[in-house]
Amino acid sequence: MGRSAPPLFDLTEAVRSVEGLDALVLFGSVARGVVSTDSDVDLLIVNAEPGRSARRRTLDAVAGFLPCGANVTTCTYGGLEQQLRRRPHFASHLADESELLYESSQGRFETAVTRMRPTVETLRNEIVLEIQALNILARKSQFAGLFAYPLSEIYASSRSIVTASLLLRDIHLYDWRLIYRDLAQALPSVEAEIRQLESLRPYYDYARRRMPPGMIDLESIDPGALDDSLFAVRRVGEAAIK
Repeated sequence: MGRSAPPLFDLTEAVRSVEGLDALVLFGSVARGVVSTDSDVDLLIVNAEPGRSARRRTLDAVAGFLPCGANVTTCTYGGLEQQLRRRPHFASHLADESELLYESSQGRFETAVTRMRPTVETLRNEIVLEIQALNILARKSQFAGLFAYPLSEIYASSRSIVTASLLLRDIHLYDWRLIYRDLAQALPSVEAEIRQLESLRPYYDYARRRMPPGMIDLESIDPGALDDSLFAVRRVGEAAIK
């Protein structure tokens, strides 16, 4: 492993005393058991109450126990259901690879995720809606030449599209290092477009401050890269749902 596992035991013990916390879930590469130097610790916290104050109260209570590099998503069970309805592939991800570290009501998390397991129809709809949502990026003037950010959004959407496309072929794979390769094998007619989308990863890292300033020359980004990437993601989506 590239680094030692995070001290999740301390976090799990800490949340037991947090009022209004329904569940703590680990997912992503750490839950998968594949930890490298650039791995994040992906955590889902399910609160009993909605709203910013409940979210802030929970995060304040666990802040001292969060491992370095933790990505924390907070929501209620109602919010989780809405998210899984928009992103059905994530329900499959949680069902297949997540690790439930704590829950106040036994079996509720598993029931919620199982109920939202994707179907062929919901996965196809997810792909179509992801592509439609990217149409707003076509107006290049809004970015004032800073194309790293829309390219980052295209990459993020492409990960959802690629994962959903694999699930349509009964391939349950969620590692971003592998999903593009496997979809390129499954859809050789759009392999070039899939590889183009995979190459956008540095913009994603830059936009999320995972890459030091200066690592990307923002002024050298060809404006045509945005059009090419939008075309590529549409081509991949169309090929996936045929």
